[in-house]
Amino acid sequence: MLPLSTIKAIKEDPASPQAIAFNWLLDDFSTKVENDVAQWKQLQRFVLVTFYYAANGQGWLNNSKWLSNEDECFCQNDDNDEGKFQQLWLNQNGLKGKVPEELWLLTSLKSLSLTDDFKASISPAIGQLSNLEALNFGGVNLRESQIPTEIGLCSSLRVFLASYTGLSGTVPSEIGRLLKLEHFWVDDENNLSGSLPTQIGLLF
Repeated sequence: MLPLSTIKAIKEDPASPQAIAFNWLLDDFSTKVENDVAQWKQLQRFVLVTFYYAANGQGWLNNSKWLSNEDECFCQNDDNDEGKFQQLWLNQNGLKGKVPEELWLLTSLKSLSLTDDFKASISPAIGQLSNLEALNFGGVNLRESQIPTEIGLCSSLRVFLASYTGLSGTVPSEIGRLLKLEHFWVDDENNLSGSLPTQIGLLF
């Protein structure tokens, strides 16, 4: 259920966000809820707690309910589909550190907006987020990241914002598969190279 890299971090680095989150679930959360929580709900909770510790959740301006015994959907919003986490909006909330790879395991996400000056990368695993409609990484440090070709699998994507990020590489031709795309915003503060792919003409 967990990627090998996550399992390795849990086993080999007790100070990692993954290990801290895993132990929190075992030591704290498991005593607060019923034992028959579905595996996908356990994974969802683990991903969000991992994100909390990786991004300095203790220092956020608003971290209400993130480590509570309430349903994890209520730490952000009430907009969920039968308990599936759909929106992660943490704009200007004091995030630090780096977005963990586990974030891309939230396959139910429809909207992701993170705009603090901290590190992130757009993982090829984004291709698993077929429900994702809006991605906003404005101001996030993406200097070690490129737009992966798997972006073309995000068939629901309507908005892609990555201004002032230092994003590098080229815009992949797979962008032409995003037939619902309405806004694609990357500006001069990025390190993109090359020309826009001709496939982008399929969007008009």
